[in-house]
Order: sequence, then structure tokens, then C-alpha cells
Amino acid sequence: MKVVTRDASALTDADLDEFASMGGAFDIGAVSKAKDQWVLATTAREGNTLVGFMFLTLERLGGTPCVVMGLLSVKRIAKVNVAKGGVLIVHGWTMAESLAKLGKKK
Repeated sequence: MKVVTRDASALTDADLDEFASMGGAFDIGAVSKAKDQWVLATTAREGNTLVGFMFLTLERLGGTPCVVMGLLSVKRIAKVNVAKGGVLIVHGWTMAESLAKLGKKK
């Protein structure tokens, strides 16, 4: 499984169409709105097939750096837990590494 996080503003109309047609509960209107409301977008692919996506942002809640997750959809497949775990766990490791690097720069 390949999990990638990128700036939500870099998503194309084709990306949004793919998200909306994945078979989840979100139509193109909800996905387009999420693109404008969230900073980052993470996708999970099994080969060339999109199996999950999530919109999120980084915030400080009470001074603590946090990942705030928004719209999330995982395709119903045999490996649904792998897809969901891939989106969440791989993104969590990426964020932890980035935060650790930021802390070392101080």
C-alpha cells in the first residue's frame, strides 16, 4: 500500500472526482468543500486503485501540536483495516518525524 500526503490546494479536479467516485459517502460537493477547508490531503492506494483518503490539518491545541482529521473515507475492500491503518499510521509517522525535525531546529 502506498500512502501519500500533500497540500490540499494542489488537488486537481480529477483527484476530487476520483475521491467522490470511490464509493464512499461523500459526493463531489463535500469533497470540493473539504479541499477548501483543510490544509493537507492523504491518499492510500493499493496498486493504482484509490482505497482511502483523508483531509487534515496541523494545529496547536492547548499548546500541544496535533493532527486534526477531517473528512475520511476508506473503500470497502478485503483489506479495509490495512487501508484505514495505512492512512492513519503512515501519516502519523510522517508527522512525528516532521515534528521531531522542527524541535531539533530550535
